Amino acid sequence: MAAMSVLYNGKMKKFLPLSKASGEEIAAIKRWTDYKSCQMIRDCFFFGEIEDIYSYNDARVIDSMFEKYDSFLDKNESIYRGIRFKNSDQKIFEEVVSNLECSLEMRTSIEIDKAPASFTREFDIAKEEFALVHDPNYRSLIFELVSREDGELFIKEYAGDFSYQDEIIIKSHKSLYEVLAIDKDGDTVYIKIKEVRDEKKNK
Repeated sequence: MAAMSVLYNGKMKKFLPLSKASGEEIAAIKRWTDYKSCQMIRDCFFFGEIEDIYSYNDARVIDSMFEKYDSFLDKNESIYRGIRFKNSDQKIFEEVVSNLECSLEMRTSIEIDKAPASFTREFDIAKEEFALVHDPNYRSLIFELVSREDGELFIKEYAGDFSYQDEIIIKSHKSLYEVLAIDKDGDTVYIKIKEVRDEKKNK
């Protein structure tokens, strides 16, 4: 696939397919697919909670890739993210839900993460494997992202045993989102969102 041109901040911007990624970029993506390494990448670069030169470099590489590559998937295809909270974190869970409800009511845009975030094309993966909706030890959030911008990494080809998860890394740390709907089912909250362009973040 050749580079695709898209209108970006009033200018034409070209994205490459991920098959054009360098060895360093592919190595960083593969480390992202490992749960422990992914947490270190997020905590080191985006949250500054640990110091690790290898994780910092992986994060820097992945961060730069959103400006170069795109999945070329349908950006109006719903993708999903499941998040679980231990019952001991009930107050945090309730605060997150309250903030989402406020955003819906006030029609304000929000951040959903301060780091890149992994979504999946498979609803059941988000629900069962990540949100753990049937585990009574957790409360669950499931995001459905119904519309998004270009500049995302579809890493199925590099995910090895986890390729079945159809994982997409999105630039959630560089984007804002509008909450479209919130539904509750017991200890599970479903949030429908769409990405809205944030000119300040994308300059």
